[in-house]
Amino acid sequence: MSSLIVLAVVLLIDFTNNRTQGYEDTISVDDAVSIQKERGDMLCQPNRNVTYIMLYSETKYNKAKGIDKSMTEIEEGLVRSEALCWYADNHGLKPSDKDIEKYIDQLVSDIKASEEYDEYEAAAEAHGTTYEEILRNDLETYRITQTVENVYQSVMKQYQQDGKLSTAEQEEKDEMMQAAWNDFVKKTIEEYKSSSDYSVLKREFREAEKKLQ
Repeated sequence: MSSLIVLAVVLLIDFTNNRTQGYEDTISVDDAVSIQKERGDMLCQPNRNVTYIMLYSETKYNKAKGIDKSMTEIEEGLVRSEALCWYADNHGLKPSDKDIEKYIDQLVSDIKASEEYDEYEAAAEAHGTTYEEILRNDLETYRITQTVENVYQSVMKQYQQDGKLSTAEQEEKDEMMQAAWNDFVKKTIEEYKSSSDYSVLKREFREAEKKLQ
């Protein structure tokens, strides 16, 4: 599975947890497409409960991958993404609707040109739709991942430099960037947990847990 396709189907927690560490690739195409379609359909509903939808999707995703994660572990991943989005809201880093639409347009174009596209399209057709429609229905997930991306790029600006680096220098730089990102995320989560937004999220977790039982 190419990194492009994985980026298209990867769920929220995997993206935020592995922003600079790559993605796991242990889920079947049918399962990936099915879960993404269901999530997108749920997120398109007018009275959607995003917290419940993300917890529900992550639970199904982990089951499909054979991963035994506790609800606490899943919730910790969602807290991470919520904290980064909270930071983006407070620092003018939230992408606009136009930004997200442009991103999805490019994603659709790139995926249609990829070698794996036919397999994903066939899986989508088995659900009575197209893979492009699945991607576009999952807009709210991409809004979150692109918000995280904006925050990441903002934090990493200080490491931008001209000139070619040796392999050793690049490895050292990569390690430094990863450490800086990890420290930033940890600090942001701590600050977020002191906010009223986090209190709301905790209540939503408890309500979602009851529905998932």
